[in-house]
Amino acid sequence: MNIVHLPGSESSLKLRASTRRIGLCWEATRAPRWTRIPQAWAAQVARAGLLRDRQQSEKSQGFGDGVPESFPDQTKTRTRGKSALAFSANRRFTLNQYNLIIAAVGTQPIRLSDVAAVTDSVEEPRSLSRLNDVNAVTLVVRKQSGSNTVKVIDGVKGKLKELEPIIPRDFKVNIIRDQSRFIKRSLHEVSSHLLMGAVLVALTVFFFLHDWRGTVIASIAIPASLVATFALMRAMNYTLNNFTMLGMVFAVGIVIDDAIVVLENIHRTMEEKGWSAVRAASYATREIALAVMATTLSLVVIFLPLAFMKGRTGMFFSSYGVTVAFAILVSLFVSFTLTPMLASRFLRHTDDEKIRAKKAHGGVLLRWLSGHYIAVLRWSLRHRRIIVCGAGACVLSLFVLGKLTKFTFLPQDDASEFEIALQTPEGSTLQRSADICAEIDQRLKAVRIDGQQAITDTLATIGETSGRVGKAEGDVTLATIYCRLPDLGGFWSTLFGRTRRWPQFQVMSLARRALADYPDVRSSVQLISNISTGGRNSDLSFNLLGPDLDKLSEYADGIIRRLSSDKGVVDVDTTLSNRKPELQVQIDRPKAAHFGLRVTDIANALHTLVGGDIVGTYKEADDQYDVWLRAEAHDRGTQEALGEVMVRAGTGSRFPLSTNANASEASLVQLANFVKLEEARGPNQIDRFQRQRKVTIVGNLAPGYPLADAVQNVKDVLKEMNLPVEYQVIFTGRAKQLVETFQNFLIAFGLAMIFMYMILAAQFEHFVHPVSILLAVPLSLPFALITMIALRE
Repeated sequence: MNIVHLPGSESSLKLRASTRRIGLCWEATRAPRWTRIPQAWAAQVARAGLLRDRQQSEKSQGFGDGVPESFPDQTKTRTRGKSALAFSANRRFTLNQYNLIIAAVGTQPIRLSDVAAVTDSVEEPRSLSRLNDVNAVTLVVRKQSGSNTVKVIDGVKGKLKELEPIIPRDFKVNIIRDQSRFIKRSLHEVSSHLLMGAVLVALTVFFFLHDWRGTVIASIAIPASLVATFALMRAMNYTLNNFTMLGMVFAVGIVIDDAIVVLENIHRTMEEKGWSAVRAASYATREIALAVMATTLSLVVIFLPLAFMKGRTGMFFSSYGVTVAFAILVSLFVSFTLTPMLASRFLRHTDDEKIRAKKAHGGVLLRWLSGHYIAVLRWSLRHRRIIVCGAGACVLSLFVLGKLTKFTFLPQDDASEFEIALQTPEGSTLQRSADICAEIDQRLKAVRIDGQQAITDTLATIGETSGRVGKAEGDVTLATIYCRLPDLGGFWSTLFGRTRRWPQFQVMSLARRALADYPDVRSSVQLISNISTGGRNSDLSFNLLGPDLDKLSEYADGIIRRLSSDKGVVDVDTTLSNRKPELQVQIDRPKAAHFGLRVTDIANALHTLVGGDIVGTYKEADDQYDVWLRAEAHDRGTQEALGEVMVRAGTGSRFPLSTNANASEASLVQLANFVKLEEARGPNQIDRFQRQRKVTIVGNLAPGYPLADAVQNVKDVLKEMNLPVEYQVIFTGRAKQLVETFQNFLIAFGLAMIFMYMILAAQFEHFVHPVSILLAVPLSLPFALITMIALRE
C-alpha cells in the first residue's frame, strides 16, 4: 500500500523551500501510530532534521587543524593535546551551545564556529518522491508474512482518519496503490460467479428431474458442502483468496453429483417397486453406495496431490487442492445422510398420467440424444479398428497441440496499473535523475487514446529507498514511475462509457515508444505482480556465469543484441555497467610512509570530507538528530580541491615539525604530495553466484508472447553463440518457476493416476478394467488443448 503525503496548494518553488516542513509534519504523524497497526510494518522514504557541521578547510588549516584521525563517540571524551571535545546524547544542545572550544593556539582559544559553519538543516536527499510532478513524502506499508492484506490495509485507513485533525489543511494525503481494492474486486467477481453457478446447476437439475422437490433436495448439497468447507479453511488457517474461492466455484458443479445420483436412484426405486419414500431411501442408498464412493474418491485423489506440491506454486495450489478435495468429501457425506433423509420426508409418489405427461413434455430432447447415442455406439462396436486408430491419432495429436499451446508462469492480467523501472546515466545527480523523470512523466501524461487520458496518476520515486542504505548513501540513478490507469469495469460499465475500453498493454507499448527517445536511460516497462518469484520483477531473467568479467560483458552484449531482434521480448537489458565515473586514488606508499600515514588514514580523511560522517547527536524536545560533519562543497567538488586537503602527519613522520607548532602536534600535509587522483570509469558492482562472477540479463514479454517460447529462444541463441565450457547460463525468476511448476504438475498428475487406478481396482476387483477406464484421460486432453488454442489462452 502506497500513501502519499503532500501539500496541495503550494507551487513547485514553494515546495522545494518547504521540504523541512513536509518532513516535520511527517515525523509528527509517523510514530508510534503506524507501528501499532496489527500485522504491519512501515518504511518511510525521507527523513527530516539534521544538524550539519560544514568544515571550512582554509580556516581550519589557518589554525593548524586538519582532518582529525578520529571523532569522539556520543558518550565518551577524547583528549588530544590541550583540547577536549565532549558529546553527550543526554544533553540538549542548541546551535549556540555547539560553539565549543575545540583547540588553542597559545593562549587564544579556537571555537568550532572559527573553523566550521554549524547550521540546522535537513539531510542531503538521496531519494525523492513526486506525485503528478509535485514533491511528496511516500509511505510504503507492507504486511507481515502470513497476515491478512485486507485487514492490514483497513487498519492503515483507520489510522489515516485519526490523523486528519493533526495534518495541516494545506496538506493532502492520497492513497495511490491499494492492493485490497483488487482483492475485494476479485472476490466480488468470484462470489458472483459462485452464486450464478449454483443457480445454473439447480436449473439444470430441474430440467432433467422435472420435480421441484428433488431439485431442492439435490441443491441443498451445495451450501451444505461449502459451509462445511469454511470450517476446514478456518482450521487450516486459509484465507478467502482467489485460489480458495476458485476451488469453491469449481466444486459447485461436483458436490451436487453425488446427491443427484442418490436421489435419482431413490426416485427410480419408488416408481418401479412402489415402495414408500422411507423404505426406498434406505434401500436405494445402500444399493448405489459403493459406486458413489468410488466415483467421489476418484475425484478426491485428483486434487489431493496438489496439496503436496513444492515451491512457490505449491504455496498457492495447496490450498486450492485441499479446498476442493474436502468439499467433495463433504458432498459424499451429505449424499449418504442429508439427501436420503430429505428424500424420505419430502418425495411423493406420482400417478402414471403425470409421469407420461412429464415424458411427453420434457423428454423429446432426451429421447433424441438417447437414440443418437445408441446409433453411434452400435457403429463404434462394428468398426473397432477405426475407433482404435482414431483414439491413437487423438493421443498422438498431443505432441502437435503441445507445440501450439502457450506455456507461461503468470497470466498477463489487466490490473489498471504498471510501473516503469529506470536507471539514468551513471554519475547522474539526484536532481538530474529527477529532471529526466519529470520529462518522462509529462510525456506519459500526454498519452491519450480515443480522446481519453490514458494515465490518470503517476508516482515517481527517485533514488534507492531501502532501509538498508545509510546517510549520503543509495543509488540516485535508480527510479521507478508507478502509473495508474482508469479502472477497467465490467461489460455494462464499458458499454455506457464509464470506464476505459482499451487494454493497458496498449498504453505500455506507447510508454515504450516514448522512452525510446532517451537512449542513455535504461528502462523497463513491466506489470506489477503480487506474486513474488524472487529477483527482479521482469518476465524473463537469467544469470550468465564465468571467470572473466570482460568476457561476460562481451557475451552479454551478444545475447542482448540477438534477443532484441525477437519481437516477443522487449526491454532487454543487463545488470552490468562499466560506465560508472569514479575518481581513483593512487597512493605513493613510500612517500605516505615518509609522513607516517597509513592507507586507512587517507581513506578516512577522504570519507569524512567527501561523504561526511556522523560525529554526534543532539536532542530537541523529544526528538534526537544526528550531527553530520562534512567539508564545504567548494572544498570537495573538484579534483584540485581534494588534492589540497590537509591531513595530519603521523607520529612516526620524518617530516620536520613546524617551528610554531606544539611538540605534541604533528604537521599538516597536503594529499597532493603523496596521492595521485585520476578520473576513470568502472563497473557499478560485481555480482557473484556460486563463487563465480555473474551478469544478469532481464527482459519483458510482449502481450500474448509465451514465456516458454522466450526461454527456448534464449537457448537457441546460446547454442548459436557456442559459449566456452567455463561459461554457463542459469535461468532465474519466472523462467525457473515455470520449469518447477511444470515438473510439480507432472508429479501431481502421475500420483493422481496411480491413486485412481488403486481405487478403481479395489472397486472392480480387477487389474485390467481400471486401465480401460483411465484410457479416457489421454483422449480428453487434446480437446482441452484445442479449447485453449481457440480461446488464445
